[in-house]
Amino acid sequence: MYLNINYLPLLMNLVEEDEEQKDFWFPKQDKRVKNFASLTTKEQLDVIEIGFIMRDIGLNEAKRIINGEKRAEMNSVKDHYEKLLGEKVERIQELKDNNNKLKRDKNYEIQEKTQEIRNQTENKYKTMYEREIDTLRNDIKILKDDDRKQREEKLDLINKHNKKVMEQSEKYSDRIAELLQESFQQSLMNENSSKKGDEGENWLYNECHRQFKSACVEHVGKQGHMGDFTIKEDNTMGMLESKIYSRNVKQSEVDKFEKDMRENDSFDYGIFCSLTSGIVNKKENVTLEFVLGKPVIYLTNLKDNPNLLYVARLNCLFILKNKDDYNIAKEEDQSKLQEIFKKRTKRFNKRKKNIEKREKQIKEDKKLLEEDMNEALVIKELINVIY
Repeated sequence: MYLNINYLPLLMNLVEEDEEQKDFWFPKQDKRVKNFASLTTKEQLDVIEIGFIMRDIGLNEAKRIINGEKRAEMNSVKDHYEKLLGEKVERIQELKDNNNKLKRDKNYEIQEKTQEIRNQTENKYKTMYEREIDTLRNDIKILKDDDRKQREEKLDLINKHNKKVMEQSEKYSDRIAELLQESFQQSLMNENSSKKGDEGENWLYNECHRQFKSACVEHVGKQGHMGDFTIKEDNTMGMLESKIYSRNVKQSEVDKFEKDMRENDSFDYGIFCSLTSGIVNKKENVTLEFVLGKPVIYLTNLKDNPNLLYVARLNCLFILKNKDDYNIAKEEDQSKLQEIFKKRTKRFNKRKKNIEKREKQIKEDKKLLEEDMNEALVIKELINVIY
């Protein structure tokens, strides 16, 4: 859309305009046209006149330049700007050189700092691992000393035990010879016998001689109502009955054993053991009961834990020795003794498990220490690497 400029001032200045008019069309939205349209007719004519003057001057100047009238001035301007350009180029090169120098200095500084940090880290960890190695060595030394002390204590106990055995051997030399002869005869019997019961009795006979070194153990299986073995020591005699079944021993066998205990006044206590199975109505591995006031102990799966035979006899002797403190004919005192026996048996089993656990822990600790030493040697080699 175009706007007729001459119409606007005519509306605003009707009084001033009385000459012949000419129309000029310009774009309506052009800002220059808006400003021009706000002027009076005289001001608009002045603007047009000034514009023509500037146009003529510009054309004249352009012609002079084309004709070479200002060549010297142009060359001067050209030289001036070429000089400025050269200075700028030199300044840029100088800045590049300074930047490269700063980079080299910074890289050198970074290398020095990196080497310093590496040295500090190496010294730190070297000191730390050397301290750890010294600690491990001290721990190993302490453990070795403890192990040596325990070995010496065990050796001392073994020596004392051996001394006691030698003394007993000298005291009972004749009896030992007799027992060895009986053992030899029993071994011959075992070789010639194919019965499972005989094998169990032979094993039990050897265990009795191993565990009851000061007692007289006799095989009386051929005699009626006497059990398989008698155990005599001082004025005390016990009956030992054994069974070797693949299933639990029946109640009828237990009843027969208790009947023999009731009918034979020569026995002070009795031990009934199943070598490879359980016993009916006996839930624990070791069970204390009484028959006519006599302590009797039932053992199950004796071959799995032969030392229970020694524990059973020891507890029977303990009850007989302290019978003045208890009326073992009374059920009330029998119950007390059974409770005490259960507690003693539990403590014994607990101590046994603790000892086995400690032995296992010592072996594991020794293995871990050996691994720690090997790792310490590897660490020492690593931290001594030269970069």
